[in-house]
Amino acid sequence: MRYIILMLWLLFSTTAIAAEQIRIIVPFPPGGPNDDFARLISQELFGVVENINGAGGAIASERVANTKRIENTVILHSDAIMTVLYLSEQKLYDMRSFSCLAQIGETYFGLFKHPNTIFPQPKSILSIGDAGIGTTANVAAMLAKKYMNLNSISYKGGGPALIGLLAKDTDLLFAYVSSSAKEHMTNRKIELIAITSSQRAPKYNVPTMKELGYIDVVVEPSLFLYSNAKMSDQQKSTLNVEINRIMATERISSQVEAQNFTHKRYNLTECSNRVLQLETKWQKTIQGINE
Repeated sequence: MRYIILMLWLLFSTTAIAAEQIRIIVPFPPGGPNDDFARLISQELFGVVENINGAGGAIASERVANTKRIENTVILHSDAIMTVLYLSEQKLYDMRSFSCLAQIGETYFGLFKHPNTIFPQPKSILSIGDAGIGTTANVAAMLAKKYMNLNSISYKGGGPALIGLLAKDTDLLFAYVSSSAKEHMTNRKIELIAITSSQRAPKYNVPTMKELGYIDVVVEPSLFLYSNAKMSDQQKSTLNVEINRIMATERISSQVEAQNFTHKRYNLTECSNRVLQLETKWQKTIQGINE
């Protein structure tokens, strides 16, 4: 009986979500994991995806923080929702403006190089690309500057940054070890030389940045789905259950793995607590960079 009631509730909830036409905001251009995951989820929710690029994701975040469409607008964002905030002098929003609905996945960055680039070059200045000023990849580059002579070049998204490395407009790149990056690795157009995780990844035979002596360059970003904090508790709960259900389906979970992310199932309280932990960590990290 309980099972039947639960199924009916989920059916009603999903129908209500579909009727509301959930709008998933992506703060970066198409082509990256944020956009890929948003489009996969939107298909399940019968929703729409809207890409709002600019200021490392801050413009999209500000739109959601001040949206009038509170019950049907969410944003799929990385930890850049926090890093941009604490790196910028102009505060377009506050983290208290959002509620965490669900975790999409967590990962790490790869440090990639062009095949013609010699690494390391202690006495030379190398250029390094990232997805945009204030993003977590940009923070990784700023941390690496403490150890290397680097000229940082920020692009408008991870896709353009990868293209810049392929064209040798940059020597190095901090980026997700995504399916597109792995394709270029297979074709030997780029090389993965290190990762920013705290421990080695068994699937890649490369050291961590910490092992190479860059002890502060430990960056493990997460993607979360956020709503405006004023969204009703009922809608938040409905979306949390539905998103976690979607993330557990074989079609979505296989894509999460292919993009080198790991999903963790959080309820609303756990999700909120995790974001608070990350916010504290990023504040300390950025404070250390600015000192």
